[in-house]
Amino acid sequence: MSGDTLWDIAGRNLGDPTRWTEIYDANQSLIEAAARAHGYSSSDHGNLIFPGTNLTLSGACARPSTPQVAQPYKADCSKHSFLIAARGSGDNPRGPNNLGTAPLPQLYARMNDPVGSTGVFGSDYPAIDAETFLRQSRWDPRQGDPFRLTPPASTMEGARDLADALIAQAACEGQEIFLAGYSQGAVVVRQALRLVAMERPEVLDRISGIALFGDAILWAPPVPAELTDRTLSLCELGDPVCSFAPQSWVACETRDASCPHFQYAVEPAEGLSGVGQAALFFQLGPIPIGELPGTAPTAPTS
Repeated sequence: MSGDTLWDIAGRNLGDPTRWTEIYDANQSLIEAAARAHGYSSSDHGNLIFPGTNLTLSGACARPSTPQVAQPYKADCSKHSFLIAARGSGDNPRGPNNLGTAPLPQLYARMNDPVGSTGVFGSDYPAIDAETFLRQSRWDPRQGDPFRLTPPASTMEGARDLADALIAQAACEGQEIFLAGYSQGAVVVRQALRLVAMERPEVLDRISGIALFGDAILWAPPVPAELTDRTLSLCELGDPVCSFAPQSWVACETRDASCPHFQYAVEPAEGLSGVGQAALFFQLGPIPIGELPGTAPTAPTS
């Protein structure tokens, strides 16, 4: 079925979406052959699957598939601007518009002024917790960079959501389109951009700005070169997700409020919060990040 992922198929047929790797392992040669037939060098460890590929389902407990109809994304062209976003690891409940708790709702509130001026789409992807994300990710030396992960299928489910939304919204003439991701959601955004660059590269020109909070740049592909000046990569000092600061791991593992990874929506005594920087960046357009008022240089975007 068009739009399916191995995560979806495992959830429907095996009763547990995390068993997607069993389906990939059982059908690896078939999946890789289909990817090559569609012009790709590989399936990116099952992240790319194609209609018409007849998969063998694993496990004695497999249950019959319940027919489902994939609902295509419907663009909202009624707004002056539009935010497409992905929340962070373990940020459940999903909250209004699937933006989680912070910092994406705060960013959207600033953008949506006056109220009703900005549309929003937040991916309903599972946003698995950080430990599960790392456990299900795989190091793939074929990517050429030993530090970049092949993420779980559930993360790629979010990337597919965002790519589809971006492609659809790009048809809205004159609408400004912005992307934002937090933590695992930043990986989702980067993977979505990779998909769009492969499938519909002309759509990239429609993006007005990108904000990535707690951006784990070593765990995801670089943004396309033409978008580097439109991308704000934010990393709080001591955030172990993007700066690999081991001294902060204890506070972050217990989700303590003192963890720098949870500070992007907190207003500092001086300068701007991460949300404030992103909102200003979106307002002013592509400029050198060091020239944003009240900011310090941030992590590179690539």
